[in-house]
Amino acid sequence: VLISQIMDYFNIKDDMSPYIKKFFNKIDDIGKKNEKKFSYLSNLSNVVVSESMICQDISKEMKGIVYEPIRIMFKDHMHDEYFHANFFGTLFKILWPQLSQEEQEILGLNLYESISIFAEPRTDIYFYSLSKLGFTQEFISKCIDETYNNDEWKVINAKKKMSHPLNLLKSCGVFEIPSVGKKF
Repeated sequence: VLISQIMDYFNIKDDMSPYIKKFFNKIDDIGKKNEKKFSYLSNLSNVVVSESMICQDISKEMKGIVYEPIRIMFKDHMHDEYFHANFFGTLFKILWPQLSQEEQEILGLNLYESISIFAEPRTDIYFYSLSKLGFTQEFISKCIDETYNNDEWKVINAKKKMSHPLNLLKSCGVFEIPSVGKKF
């Protein structure tokens, strides 16, 4: 509600939501095939994956920033995210052995879905920003296809981007569950 009020006050038009809605719909769909009583496992999978990968993302982005005030801002933000990553990593290590076999399997499969979604490049943002610069949807699609739509790039990028969450899951024995190990 507050964001709507700010946008109204400053007369800001929300023309980005259609571009990012698809991403958030994918996140909302994680674990939908399970009973409603297991929805907390979907939420847990999303927070564990997103919080454990964000430090890696911020660190990578910082390497290209040369303007010192921006670097400091990113560094401060990375320290906050590092705390979150440690917290949720520790929480996961504590919770995992306490879950039933059914919960572990559901969570493991949800983790696969979360990793798959968060590892994908956010091309929706390219459509938004490049169209603002006057590029056509067809041109943007062609650039994205030539850059991102090959299996080798997807696997290499996913492994790099998701090394922290994958190491966490491996250390907890998540991949030892046959259906989960097979999925990964």
